[in-house]
Amino acid sequence: MNTSLKILVLLFLPLCITVLVLGNMLFAKRELLKGRTQKLEQTLIQLGNTIEEASAEASVADYPARDVSPTTAEPLEKPELSKFWAEKYSNSLEKVDLPTVKLSAKENELKAYYKIDPITLTPEKDPISGLYTPGPMNQLLKDVLEKASDQYTRLQSTRQMLTIVREELVDTIKELNQKKGDIRQSFKTIADLKTEIDKLKAEIEQHKTKITELTAEIDPLKAQIEEKDKLVEQTKEEKDTLKRKYDELLVRYKAEGGGVRPKDAAGTAKAPSLKQGAKGKVVAVNSEYNFIIFDLSDEFMDELFSKDEAVPRVVPANVELTVHRPGKQDTFVTKVRLVQIRKEEKKGVADILLDWQQMPVEKGDKIVSY
Repeated sequence: MNTSLKILVLLFLPLCITVLVLGNMLFAKRELLKGRTQKLEQTLIQLGNTIEEASAEASVADYPARDVSPTTAEPLEKPELSKFWAEKYSNSLEKVDLPTVKLSAKENELKAYYKIDPITLTPEKDPISGLYTPGPMNQLLKDVLEKASDQYTRLQSTRQMLTIVREELVDTIKELNQKKGDIRQSFKTIADLKTEIDKLKAEIEQHKTKITELTAEIDPLKAQIEEKDKLVEQTKEEKDTLKRKYDELLVRYKAEGGGVRPKDAAGTAKAPSLKQGAKGKVVAVNSEYNFIIFDLSDEFMDELFSKDEAVPRVVPANVELTVHRPGKQDTFVTKVRLVQIRKEEKKGVADILLDWQQMPVEKGDKIVSY
């Protein structure tokens, strides 16, 4: 028996120690929750002192009214005044020191989280859901939240702003009323300025006449452009004609087994040997048929044609020249193949070799031989 009792004591002793430790822990938690709840209650009571119970009653604002009469040259003794303050502005938004929510008088309701059964003095349960019925604290907090929300919308967002607007508006209205009186007296000056404007309009008409004269000077320039366009069109037609003749001569050349080129005194066809350097400058570009017209330099003319007219020269076939864009550093544009020389006009026609083209050929580009 003694042995069994000792065993039971040994078993219950750790359990008692465990229960004691858990009890101390629960007591500490209870004190923590209690202190936290009391702190929240006190803070909420203090917060209620900063929340207004209701909005202020509206009253008639007595501020200077703005002059809304039309501005004319005639002075007005009794101008029409704006009804902004009486019809649009709410003076109640500027009221301060309104009654606040007194939660200290409802401290017991604030502590009642659940509804208490007056008979059993225990939290009352809903017979259907079985949950505890919310107490007066829930409705009290809801009312405080609604009042705080109303105050936030009514006071925080508008009161200070309306005060600022009102002060600024009063200053503006006073200044505007003074300015409008000055403006009415200024219409005479405006009439004088109108006379000056009429003079300036007359000067403008003179300038328009000058512009018309300058526009008339543009017409000869347009005629020159049209003349150059005709030259390009003529060159295109000549190119087509030369191409047809070339095709016919090529057929005859192949049919006869060869061809005859002009010969010099030694009996040898004389073709110029081109030196390196500039050969001319582009004066026109035809992007549709991919050919250019360029001025021939004097050196290039000497290379192509002998000064001795008795010794004819032949423009060699497939002569390729290079087009460069002038600048700080000449830029390669493309290569062209010479197809025609117009000796009298010192102009040449060349096809653009599209396989070499790096950028579109432009008027003013240099023709170079390497």
